[in-house]
Amino acid sequence: MPFIEQSYFRAIQEGDEKAFEALFTKHYESLVQFSASFIPDMKEDARDIVVDVFAYLWLNRSRFTIKRSLSAYLYSAVRNKTIDNLRKQNLAPVILCGGFDDLPLAGTEIADRNLYYKETDRQIATLIELLPTQARLIFRMNRDEGLSYEEIASVLEISVNTVKTQMYRALRFLKKQYTASHP
Repeated sequence: MPFIEQSYFRAIQEGDEKAFEALFTKHYESLVQFSASFIPDMKEDARDIVVDVFAYLWLNRSRFTIKRSLSAYLYSAVRNKTIDNLRKQNLAPVILCGGFDDLPLAGTEIADRNLYYKETDRQIATLIELLPTQARLIFRMNRDEGLSYEEIASVLEISVNTVKTQMYRALRFLKKQYTASHP
């Protein structure tokens, strides 16, 4: 774990509320966006999920151990809690392309195009789930969260080259699988 994160975590374990608030402030918005990327139109649920993860961290701080980075733990915890929340509601995670709803089209053409994009989004989301765990996490952190390769490498404590390699493999896999199913 990087030194700064270690000091935050040690301070939090000792009950330092200011360190906890600083951690919360630093990560809250990006974690909400990350959670919301799985559950569009349910941003309030995403906020609740992130608050629950932080509350769990605070309440269990004295017996907590984090082997990776604190940031990576937070992203993993939010992802898992989001997926659990979706399962409880019998919903599936969704990845949105975005930007297509603003196209100036006529009535049925809009409906047809929206249906096409929703189906494409569903197919891509299914393909993303087929990626190996690390590649899937890196892909989502980059595409859904907008994190740079350097930021991802820092959060996951891996090299930037590993991030680049995983993204290349993920994109190659997705393109190959999608084109195979859409000749």
